[in-house]
Amino acid sequence: MELAEYLKKIFGEGVKSANLAPAVPLPFYLKEGYELSSWVIHGVLTLFAKPSERKTPATLKTHAAQLSKAFGSPCIIYLEEIDPQEKKRLFDNGTSFIVPGVIFFAPGIGVSINERIKEVKKLTVEKLTPLSQVLYLYLLYNRNRLTKNNTPISYSLLSKETGLNTMAVKRAIDAFASVGIAKLADGGVRFLVGREEYIEKVLPYLDTPVKERFFVTANVYNKYIRDNYDLVGAGIAALQEAPYISDNRRITGSEQVYALDRKRRRPCPNTLR
Repeated sequence: MELAEYLKKIFGEGVKSANLAPAVPLPFYLKEGYELSSWVIHGVLTLFAKPSERKTPATLKTHAAQLSKAFGSPCIIYLEEIDPQEKKRLFDNGTSFIVPGVIFFAPGIGVSINERIKEVKKLTVEKLTPLSQVLYLYLLYNRNRLTKNNTPISYSLLSKETGLNTMAVKRAIDAFASVGIAKLADGGVRFLVGREEYIEKVLPYLDTPVKERFFVTANVYNKYIRDNYDLVGAGIAALQEAPYISDNRRITGSEQVYALDRKRRRPCPNTLR
């Protein structure tokens, strides 16, 4: 259920949208870290802040207080889902929060509604998605560089480093947590295992992106493919381009491997299967 729909369901004509601007410029982590909206609820101008990525209850409490001070109004954290542990910690630290259709806890404006608890189902992973595998392989080689003073690696940093959007990063991290190599930590990820276990635990969940293999003769390659396709190296030949791969064996023409996406595969001629 959307926030606007839920508020109108509860308060009827007693709620309307509003435009609220901060009295002071917001720091980057608040401006970019939350989707903000404001509503007048029975005469009380109220700010709702929806985090763009998962944050701990302690961080949500701190950020809600900062936003409340900047806007001069009560701030309520807007979540799409919640688990019992998160709910308890938010209750315990006094953070106002709302999960539309589930719970609305805002003692500062005199609201406490607990309809039902929509527990987050534990993610089960059969195979990592291609984007999750991209992030997994990137972290295999860059995790130590990105981890400083044992602090969590943020979603925004991983998004910037890999070019993946934040939601793709979040889904990948959720999958990593499900297979036991990482845990969510304050808007980012903290890894629980060393490099060897990082590889061993995830191997059963890796899947090949290769859907089909086909072979062409040198004549077909030279006549139809070489100058007509923007080929991407693959296999051993591609790995040898990486600085961390050491192999003095020379790759022969018969071992050259190239990758084509599905769209370009269809018109590509082949002679051998």
